Amino acid sequence: MITPVLILVFILIVCALLFVLFNLRNRRLTDEFSTRTIELERNLMLNELQIGRRSKQLDRYDFLRYNLDEALLVQMEIKV
Repeated sequence: MITPVLILVFILIVCALLFVLFNLRNRRLTDEFSTRTIELERNLMLNELQIGRRSKQLDRYDFLRYNLDEALLVQMEIKV
């Protein structure tokens, strides 16, 4: 007959294994999240720099000097 002590030991071993598996998976998910967050922050920073550069260029661009009317002509070869 199985003693209650063996059942208790078995349950403790299973709990310990589940705890270890949980921690391993949690660490892996945390690492993936951190990597993805760093990548997204880098992309956001690059996009903000591009927006800044484009804004500066638009501020410097003189539309009247470069004939805005001509730039806004409909181009038949472009199909929307």
